[in-house]
Amino acid sequence: MASKSKSKPRVAGPRSDPDGGRPVFSFRHLQPRHSKFDIGNRDLKYLLKLMERLKAACQIPVSELTATKSRSWRFHQIHFEEKRVSEDGFGGAKENDERAFQFEVSQSAHGRVHGFLVGYTFYVVWLDPDHNLYPRDR
Repeated sequence: MASKSKSKPRVAGPRSDPDGGRPVFSFRHLQPRHSKFDIGNRDLKYLLKLMERLKAACQIPVSELTATKSRSWRFHQIHFEEKRVSEDGFGGAKENDERAFQFEVSQSAHGRVHGFLVGYTFYVVWLDPDHNLYPRDR
């Protein structure tokens, strides 16, 4: 009688180059009830626009997003030490603040998405429909 070998299930590790260098989004660090970035009362129109934008971002390689000066994305690094920035950081590990970026949901109407980029993963921390990280009147 042949013995059956029991093999351990394979567990996939983090992919170093998912989808040809396109970003994936994680909401592990999302702070949806932060005092300045609370999205609890947003309407369906905002949420749909946000999902459309995240989907569109998944179609563009990270290298292109981070290098582009496109006014349609306004993807750029956040420098928490600047006077016009209303927060000192994400409130977690300092290295996350050093990898902080933001991009636009839509021109002016739906604000920004703030988070940090590690490899091809963009960790969303704050959704900022009211532009509270860079208030206009500061």
